[in-house]
Amino acid sequence: MECVSRYLLSVKMNVFKLRQGEQDSRALSIVGFHLATSKKYPWYQTRNGKTLHYAVCPECDNPIHIVNLDVDSKVDTDGRSLPLYAKHAAVDIAGIGTFDRDAYEDCSLANPASLNGGNKTRRPGTVTAEICEMLMDHADAIQYMIERFLGASVSDQLFASILEKFHRQEGYLYREVSTSNLPYALLYMAGNQLATGCSPKAGSPFARALTASTHFELTAKGWIKRKAGSNAQLRFFVTDHVVRKSASTNEQTMMLVVDEEVSGQSHRLLREGVKLEIDFFRNLLGKRMRLREMAHKEFAGISHSVD
Repeated sequence: MECVSRYLLSVKMNVFKLRQGEQDSRALSIVGFHLATSKKYPWYQTRNGKTLHYAVCPECDNPIHIVNLDVDSKVDTDGRSLPLYAKHAAVDIAGIGTFDRDAYEDCSLANPASLNGGNKTRRPGTVTAEICEMLMDHADAIQYMIERFLGASVSDQLFASILEKFHRQEGYLYREVSTSNLPYALLYMAGNQLATGCSPKAGSPFARALTASTHFELTAKGWIKRKAGSNAQLRFFVTDHVVRKSASTNEQTMMLVVDEEVSGQSHRLLREGVKLEIDFFRNLLGKRMRLREMAHKEFAGISHSVD
């Protein structure tokens, strides 16, 4: 591999993990990478007299190259700051792992795409199976992330409706949907939903929407209540998924829209962009799976041995 840089795929990312098969996702920083790797092989490798730095993509498990980690200068020839970031490596890296192009093609970290596109071109296979398994095995974590986005509790009835809409549209077949953005993909594909059974947090978008409502208010316990004599409905939907790509990261937002509807006429209460917590969700899943593995290792087989 005479020139490693020509094997690198161009999209930048700001997270990494150490080994293939691990669930951890770490934010990329100079000190954080040093502490995680102890500056040792295989994350530090010398090629053609230069020290190069490697790790693994948290989503697709492919090798990645850490760029601008330990450099003599932190600025380029024009005086501009050199950002620290990671790129997928399109080759096998000794000690790190093999490169799987199919997995790369379906990796949202490789090329995060807006859900606005609706590109239903994924064929059933490994990725679709992983998405469906996550929906079944981590439904509570997905519901929790939806609640964080809305700033309100989500009833079982509402969550069931969101799942049904995603299933009906075969959301797992859309290339923009991944295991990293799954809670937000569900919301995006949920269509127009009733906010029945929601309990907004103080200062949340839903709470702010209610301050403009003629027909709804919050009870003393924080539940949304229709005012006496009204037959209005409080509804919401999500739109305008935006991926803002910068030198070192990709910030994503979606627009939350809240309406009150009376006799078929809608009155807009709120339209607000909300940031997607992609890294938080990935780390939440990683922690849950680590803890499950610990407990399984400790107690596996006990249920079969107890009378």
